[in-house]
Amino acid sequence: MTKKRQPWLPLAILGLATTAWAHVPADRIFLAFQWPDKAMPIIDGKLDEWRIVPEVYVIKPEDTHESLYSNPIDKSDLDFRGIIGYNDASDKILAATQVFDDFHERDNTDPGSCNCADDNFEFWIDGDHAGSPYVAEYGTAEGASAEERERATNSTLQWWSIAVPPVGDRDVQSGNTGQWQDDPPHFDFAWSFKGEQFGESTYYYEMSFTVWDDMDFRGPATSTPSTLEEGEIIGMNWIVSDYDGAKAQRVNADGSTTYDGYWITGGPCCDGVNASDFLLAPLEEGVFKGTAVETNTWGRIKSRFQ
Repeated sequence: MTKKRQPWLPLAILGLATTAWAHVPADRIFLAFQWPDKAMPIIDGKLDEWRIVPEVYVIKPEDTHESLYSNPIDKSDLDFRGIIGYNDASDKILAATQVFDDFHERDNTDPGSCNCADDNFEFWIDGDHAGSPYVAEYGTAEGASAEERERATNSTLQWWSIAVPPVGDRDVQSGNTGQWQDDPPHFDFAWSFKGEQFGESTYYYEMSFTVWDDMDFRGPATSTPSTLEEGEIIGMNWIVSDYDGAKAQRVNADGSTTYDGYWITGGPCCDGVNASDFLLAPLEEGVFKGTAVETNTWGRIKSRFQ
């Protein structure tokens, strides 16, 4: 294990306010599990603490769709489980993901700047559910300065891609223009694996991070963190990509290979408006036995959407 500075519920939601952030799929919502202060998981790449999370929060292949080729699910090739959580007091998102792959690709052969030639786990997140674009309008406007463009990039919608083991010093790739948000206390990440490291294996990813309504690449002093409150909705794309390298099923005309599959909860990753809604759920009754935490009922939370 290496340490890094690293639900699907069908509900007929009625009366949700319409925003520029599209609901994908329109009639479903994911759940973010609430972690109380006294039961926060340790970010160590071992997912034992997450076993208490009810199955209704778990994201599985059948809860996603393959957005590149509309590939069918083949769990002998790729299988995964993921959970999104949050902590109200710290306003942190927490995430745990395990991915079985019959061939774990990690050689960073892509000539580009991202982890696009490797198996990875990534997410795009809009903490205030404002329908935020990848680059704010003022950053692409005619006559915008280089600083204005840099200021706009991922300011209201952040992106991370996790690919391990590290190649060089790179295991976390973010599309965010500042690098400070990839370090503690704003971001913490750990991973582990079982099986053959670069063959058939299961990888475990665990992370905690701050979400930003307005992230300034110059630093946290001029940035505005999102406030994560029970009952609110955030926008997110949760993604697992499969890249099988030399054994890839997808070969381009020039002989290069590309993703075998790109499994996503929402719509296409880069248009900035087609993501899934994640409801910040109440504390679960009976889950945190022995901890002094307040609990709320599903009846209370559902009544807000009827």
